[in-house]
Amino acid sequence: MNAMPSVSTTDTSELEAQEPRRLDVDVLVIGWGKGGKTFAGKMAAAGKSVVMVE
Repeated sequence: MNAMPSVSTTDTSELEAQEPRRLDVDVLVIGWGKGGKTFAGKMAAAGKSVVMVE
């Protein structure tokens, strides 16, 4: 069994008061379902920067 990379979250309440900013990532995954989590984990394990949104 492969260990999944750690996942960090951001407190969005602080972000709402800020100006929009650019976020450079390799992979954007929309949806926290089983497929989204599996795909994001594989991409992170491959060294890609990943952002997931619901």
